[in-house]
Amino acid sequence: MTAAEPSPEICFFLSYARPPSAAGEHWVRMFFKELQAQVAHEARRAGRLQPGGELGQGFADFLPRGPERDTAVARALGSARVLVPLYSPEYLERSTTRRERATFLQRVMNGSDSPPWWRIQAVLWTPVSATGHVSDLSRALELGEDFPEYTRHGLETMRRLSEHREHYDAVVRRLAGRIVAAAHQPLPVAAEPVAEADVPGQAPAEAATPFVIAVVAPSEGELPAQRQPACYGLHSVLWRPYRTSHLLGIADRTAQVARQFRMPDRIVDFADRDHLLVMYPGVILIDPWILAREDGRRRLQAAVEIAVSRQWVTLMVVVDRNDPQYAGRGSDLAREAMSMASAAQGSKLTREALEFEQNISRVVARNRRRYLSERPPPDGPPPTPRPRLRDPDDTGDPADPGPDPTVGEDR
Repeated sequence: MTAAEPSPEICFFLSYARPPSAAGEHWVRMFFKELQAQVAHEARRAGRLQPGGELGQGFADFLPRGPERDTAVARALGSARVLVPLYSPEYLERSTTRRERATFLQRVMNGSDSPPWWRIQAVLWTPVSATGHVSDLSRALELGEDFPEYTRHGLETMRRLSEHREHYDAVVRRLAGRIVAAAHQPLPVAAEPVAEADVPGQAPAEAATPFVIAVVAPSEGELPAQRQPACYGLHSVLWRPYRTSHLLGIADRTAQVARQFRMPDRIVDFADRDHLLVMYPGVILIDPWILAREDGRRRLQAAVEIAVSRQWVTLMVVVDRNDPQYAGRGSDLAREAMSMASAAQGSKLTREALEFEQNISRVVARNRRRYLSERPPPDGPPPTPRPRLRDPDDTGDPADPGPDPTVGEDR
């Protein structure tokens, strides 16, 4: 069976932005053919074949435009066990590809507050900027993070150039193994296509309040000379302070929590200035190592000013007490960051993954509630900040905390 003839059960749906030329699509077709063959091989090797002897076919939209194509795509999205999006700037800009992803997510969320993210096996096809970030981009980068050419150029370039073929094959094998493992799980029922206004990445509908997750952290290209690069990525939003506990970056993990409250997420680099926090509730996640940069205090002070002026924004200084660089320089920077952040009401310091998990749900719930009760009317002026009593969700934290005296201690 070919990609143009979707079977009742589709193993994986390859979602991609159609290139402007046939030459560009040639590489997508080659990748799809090789991935489909490798999925079949991995299924046989893992003993996870269906009764008919096949795990199922992949589907990629190589069909000409028309009603038959629309029907085939809808049928495949309604039965595919895994979505494989090929992330590129074009993919994140087009409403059709974003809608495919959103429709699949809506389906796999059926009966659950949060989707099983292992059903989306994303690929970095060509490099994507931080402004085009989606909540599972860090997983696309993680797929081939041990191959520098993957994170630098993307899988398409690796397929084009013979010098990268060995590493390209390794990434395809890894991806196929993950698809087979995910496809073996029970399949949710089909969902109705997502409306245009509900597609992530577009302006939110009036009734949908986004939760903004802004990150103040160095990218791997702007790290201070003494900072080890292990928990950083190409962009600030890919920062993973708890990399030994969380596969996801900390912004992605926060986005999952926001979706549990039925809020669409917006993950942004605070340095881009288009952070939307003056308009919507959110959290600013701060890496104290930003203060080791010459412009670090200015960047952190800008975040503090936003949080001071908006009751629905919380500053969270995030460190890992198990980081080898935490003792000494790391704890000094954390103390300095909290000293600055304490100007904003309810600022928090988290020093381990479990503490972050306990805090972030309370922060999302509280800021959503504050926003809904204090937001200005349409076209009205921003609200005037006013003193508040201690929030009942702030268990264990004073309303206006100073620097944490235990920063740097090992308990």
